[in-house]
Amino acid sequence: MDQILILRRKSKAVTIAEIIGQELKVMEVVAESFKSWRADAGVSLTDIESKVGVPVSLLQAWELGTVSPVASLYYEVIEFLGETYLFEAGMQMTELMMKANQIRKSLEAGDDRVQRVNFDALGAVRPFAA
Repeated sequence: MDQILILRRKSKAVTIAEIIGQELKVMEVVAESFKSWRADAGVSLTDIESKVGVPVSLLQAWELGTVSPVASLYYEVIEFLGETYLFEAGMQMTELMMKANQIRKSLEAGDDRVQRVNFDALGAVRPFAA
């Protein structure tokens, strides 16, 4: 059983993961970076699909920021783009994780607003464990 911290905001339960995602604009950051890196590398979406096996429709959703990439697929795609982009992606994720930890700590500091709730594995959403 996982414990997920939940805040009550205007009578709506919101997970800390959701707040972190909104505050850091994670999906937008990933979308912009991926699109930029792919363009810089001169690689088309169809190139990625044929070499890595990720469908063009999913890659387009990543670039639009409508779908968060699964970490293992994202790694494979960025690795295909080249070592420079893999390094940049790693640095970006490290920075996001540090900022997320700061936000989490500040939210947890107001313990009266935080409620710990147990969820089973299917109901748990872990931040950045795409």
